[in-house]
Amino acid sequence: MILPIYVYGSEVLREQAAKLDYKDEKLQAELKELIHNMFETMENSDGVGLAAPQIGKSIQLLVIDGSPLQEDMPDLKGFRFAMINPEVVEESNETAEYIRANSDMKIRLNTNGLVRLIHPGFDVERFRGLIDIASISLNAPDAKRYNEVTRPHFGEPAFQAMLDFARDMKNMGVQTKFTAWTFLWRHKDDDSSQSIQMPLAVAASRRLGDG
Repeated sequence: MILPIYVYGSEVLREQAAKLDYKDEKLQAELKELIHNMFETMENSDGVGLAAPQIGKSIQLLVIDGSPLQEDMPDLKGFRFAMINPEVVEESNETAEYIRANSDMKIRLNTNGLVRLIHPGFDVERFRGLIDIASISLNAPDAKRYNEVTRPHFGEPAFQAMLDFARDMKNMGVQTKFTAWTFLWRHKDDDSSQSIQMPLAVAASRRLGDG
């Protein structure tokens, strides 16, 4: 079954997803069907990953299928699984370093640009030489509208932090682009994008690599 996908700005994407008691036999049967439907929905959208909040369920569940990338990355053959209550146990640049060393693929970072608010003291220099393209969610022409649309946890400082991140990536020689959703904001030209001379890609249903 193809499930509806909840896009950027949806309330469910802002909620703290609940942990699952996967030992519950009744829940196991429900999860089996849900996971099947999530894989089907992800494939229908030409994706390689899908989290439960993206289909309107605020639970800690996601599915991943890296096999569409196996031609360029053979190690991803058979890389298909579901994760329940996933946890980040380590952060590293190992994946980007592996791709850089073993292929000519361009490495693209999709981000909201708020990493230094989420992780105070984070040094973007760790991306130097590893990232080719940075795609940053703008979604609004100014701080007021940005906060109305995205409602960031960090409040007013978020918009400027996002712009500062974009400038720093651009200054490192990374091809840096803003993205926006047309149903949230329909202006292709905005002062924020022009002030640091970066292209703005506008997508109706998905983010575009080229604006």
